[in-house]
Amino acid sequence: MKKKINLIIAGIFIALIAYGSYTYLIGTGQDTVIKIKQVDRNGTLINSPIILAGKFLHNYDFNPQIQDYDLTNSNDLPSNFTRKNQNLTLKYNSNLNTKHVANTLNKSHLVLSMAQELSTTSLGGSQKANYSSSSVARLRILTSGNGTSWQRLNIDYPNIQMRNTTPLWNGHALYVYFGKKAMYTNDFQSWKILRWSSHFNKGRIKKQHVFSVKGRTYMLILGNTSKNKENRVYYARIDTKDGAVKSKWNRIIDSKLPAKLEDISVNYQDNTYYLTGIDSQGRVKVFTSTTSLDDLKQSGIELTSKRYSYQAAQIISTKNRLLMCYTLVDRKTGFSNGMMYRSFLKNNSSLSKQKKADIDLTTHDFSVR
Repeated sequence: MKKKINLIIAGIFIALIAYGSYTYLIGTGQDTVIKIKQVDRNGTLINSPIILAGKFLHNYDFNPQIQDYDLTNSNDLPSNFTRKNQNLTLKYNSNLNTKHVANTLNKSHLVLSMAQELSTTSLGGSQKANYSSSSVARLRILTSGNGTSWQRLNIDYPNIQMRNTTPLWNGHALYVYFGKKAMYTNDFQSWKILRWSSHFNKGRIKKQHVFSVKGRTYMLILGNTSKNKENRVYYARIDTKDGAVKSKWNRIIDSKLPAKLEDISVNYQDNTYYLTGIDSQGRVKVFTSTTSLDDLKQSGIELTSKRYSYQAAQIISTKNRLLMCYTLVDRKTGFSNGMMYRSFLKNNSSLSKQKKADIDLTTHDFSVR
């Protein structure tokens, strides 16, 4: 009997040692890493990749649900950390139907297109990542009623690199122009290519912007050639029915524009043209005209900073005021601080103090219609 009791005690002791060793190994072992990509039905990243790290068999704090998207392969997501590192791709479909998205675009006063940088995560509207050709950038569409608070449209996006985009919504199709290409969608799931620029023979396109004047819509181009190294400005009509750009190009010739233009945009409001130009030093100047784009005069509004360069500066009109919107980019690091804005004051002759737009994505470039 005594021998049997000793065996039982020994068994319990061995079990306790084994359990203690096991839990110790779990608690002190090397972290397991799970890298998660979340993509829409087109394979486009919805967010920057998420990296989870923890001990084997430990639970992790991760909510896979994304607003307006349905997760289609939830069974691929483990309930806790596995022994080996894992790379997971979670697949989602936007659950916004065509009618809902069209109504949102129709009711929105402003539509913004931008390239979301997906190589690193944006925190608090700032993104500590240099803007480079190697970083992943995917299209995003946002809407707003006031120009200061923006909501992302959670549709299925094209899975291609896009930067310097400009949007056009004609009531039944959404067009996005970038460089000498364009893509459009009617159902906000599948995207088609629109080749519009075969007749543009003014050189490479550096920047572009869509604007409207008295019921007509135009494409504004900043470009150059190997012979004409300084950027020149052109514009042509857009047929809003099919997104095609007309073949007749007009050049804006004005000696008062910055000599080394790097970015440009146009807004027409209250019978006045507002042209915003950014030079090679990242400084912003505003020009106005009440007659045409060939009769521009400097308004006196200028933005300059020793620490930051301004990018994507453009004037947008809300229901009761004009705003100057732009992104701030640190000159030393190349980091973007996100989208900022200032209100026009005193008969549009000065600007208010800078404020940060309510937008949870970081970009260097954007375009508003």
